[in-house]
Amino acid sequence: MPLSHRLLATILFPALLIPSPTSAQQADDLAFQRAEHLRRGINTSDWFAQSSDYSVQRLRTFTTADDIRLIHHLGFDHIRLSIDADPLLAWQRKQPNGAAFMEELDSIVKFAVEQKLAVVIDLHPQTRYKQSLLQGDEPVKHFAMLWRSLATHFASFDPDYVFFEIMNEPEQPDLYRWQGIQAFVAEQIRIVAPSNTIIACGARWSGLEDLLPLQPLALPNIIYTFHDYEPFAFTHQGATWTDPRRASALRRPSHASPVAKRHADDAREASPRLGHVGLSRQLRSDHQERRPHHSRPGSDRSTRPGNAAGSKTIAVRFLSARMLLSPPKKY
Repeated sequence: MPLSHRLLATILFPALLIPSPTSAQQADDLAFQRAEHLRRGINTSDWFAQSSDYSVQRLRTFTTADDIRLIHHLGFDHIRLSIDADPLLAWQRKQPNGAAFMEELDSIVKFAVEQKLAVVIDLHPQTRYKQSLLQGDEPVKHFAMLWRSLATHFASFDPDYVFFEIMNEPEQPDLYRWQGIQAFVAEQIRIVAPSNTIIACGARWSGLEDLLPLQPLALPNIIYTFHDYEPFAFTHQGATWTDPRRASALRRPSHASPVAKRHADDAREASPRLGHVGLSRQLRSDHQERRPHHSRPGSDRSTRPGNAAGSKTIAVRFLSARMLLSPPKKY
């Protein structure tokens, strides 16, 4: 399918960084600097993910080097390279089809970087893979080891241009459990790829209401992302997989944002234990115990843990993304 006939999806990357002393501060500054490569991007969808055919022939023809070159000439600065988990698992197990898949992936990442296009390595599995993470700690360990293998492989590429996005829209109903899973995976990535910037997200559909409750990861050099589909009829115009008119009618305004802010306070006060997988039940208990205290009229927020003098501040920087609305230049 020609690139011009596909939906050009833009990505909005807010960088949520935690300044810390000395080397950690420098690493956060590096994340801000690298985020300059993520101002205008395109999802390269239905290519290395969201397909039932990952044959070499299809991978080489569905999107080509000429398409990547065109993306660069149109003024975009990055591509979000969505990658399915199944062929990566085949590669991890040293199966021939997995090796062929990785060779094609390597060639695209290398070519994009040569074009000075940043590449977001986005793990984009199917729902059934995401649901496996709900089945105890063992699938989580496998998920972390998959990312460890993937990060090891791409650590040799220029880290200024190669980013690691832990998962697209995790579909995890338990925000505390996802907090632990994401922290664990990020630690495994950082061990083998200390120079690369990691992109993290919220628990369910990567929306802003999913991001707000998160406690920032206890690692430097992190970018936090959220997906914004509103107004749905505009962002999904031309999309063949949904009816924007019907979907828009279902997405009525709600009180999600105030609720998310309240949960954000609860999650941050439970932060000493949020980095561990398997503690979601205890964290939910803590959340229920704290809620009455939080809702008391006149509660003094300045006396709560985490607001003491000298505590870390959070710097937020939003990088705008623009849709290609004007006719493309001729080259």
